[in-house]
Amino acid sequence: MILGISMSHDASAALTDSQGRVLGAIGEERLSRRKNHRGIPTESIAALLESVTSAQEVTRLVIGSHEFLPAEDAYRFLADLDNQASNPRGTTKRTRPGWRPPTNAATPMAGVEDAIRTVMSRKLPNASSIPIIWLNHHLSHLGSALGVNSTDPTLLISLDGEGDGESGAVAVSDGAQMRVVGRIPAADSLGLLYSAVTARYNFQPTRHEGKITGLAAFGSNSAAVDILREHVEVREGIPHIRYPKSFRARLGRLALRHLGLNRNVVLSLDDIADRAERGTANYADLAYAIQHVLEESVCEMVEYWVGKTGLSDIALAGGVFSNVRLNQRLADLPFTRRVTVFPNMGDGGLALGGIWSVLKSEGQLDSGPLYANMFLAPETDHFDEV
Repeated sequence: MILGISMSHDASAALTDSQGRVLGAIGEERLSRRKNHRGIPTESIAALLESVTSAQEVTRLVIGSHEFLPAEDAYRFLADLDNQASNPRGTTKRTRPGWRPPTNAATPMAGVEDAIRTVMSRKLPNASSIPIIWLNHHLSHLGSALGVNSTDPTLLISLDGEGDGESGAVAVSDGAQMRVVGRIPAADSLGLLYSAVTARYNFQPTRHEGKITGLAAFGSNSAAVDILREHVEVREGIPHIRYPKSFRARLGRLALRHLGLNRNVVLSLDDIADRAERGTANYADLAYAIQHVLEESVCEMVEYWVGKTGLSDIALAGGVFSNVRLNQRLADLPFTRRVTVFPNMGDGGLALGGIWSVLKSEGQLDSGPLYANMFLAPETDHFDEV
């Protein structure tokens, strides 16, 4: 068996057999009762290992949310485990005053591995020897898209806010292989631009984007659409957001701003959202603008890659594809034959996606259905706990 975990927001754990068929999966927030729980999913790991009788057969662990974990994030995850008032579980706030990292860990990432093995050791006597694979965030998203269709030639697209320095990736799944054909830097993130508009409405990014999607239906075309279009373009299937990314360009624009020579100086995604807001007259128009530009940009992306690869079956994953209106637009495109979205398309799906991506690369992923339904958590008689 293979254990997979995600430590991103919406932390989760999953357990499959050696060919990727799901034995169980659960989001940490279901057990911790903290929405969008972020950090090491200790309760999920324990619940899954308790739910099977042969947990000792776990042969490896796949961490699907991170290929590399910066020291600051690693220390926040470790401090989070103490459940101290200054570090409530699942929040990954800064380490509390006086907290120090474990002295026996060779590196911050090794310290996180040790913490995970400690949880596993309650059920697995061989926890200390189980190999751990750290997998690229977007390879895991692409892997979760495989869960819908792991065999037919399919175009896979991942889009989210950011993970491992990227905001998306494009791949082709054909037979036993998954080949990445495009990568999108975090600096050109359509997801983060959408979140910037979410924040401009004083809603909480990564949590309230759905409010913007709903609000967009009440808006109308305005100058905000044109302003956003000035900053967003798709070239050869990859979105690009126009704002200064180099230090020299940012310094020059910052000087203009301080001198008051240009009111529309843009230095960040938040500045783009602010500038677009100044082109609106009604409350809902900014939401309409970002939704419209997102749909047009992703549709342009899909059109390019369908033409480039010749594949009209598309499988999607990543938080951007929790946008149901966008998914409807993609399904209605004349050049797409079948559009599917992995049900847990956000970072909660990385636990399974990481496993499936690894098995796909090894040619070991089962060619049949990988799951029968999405009721994958351990059974409970207490319905208020589900």
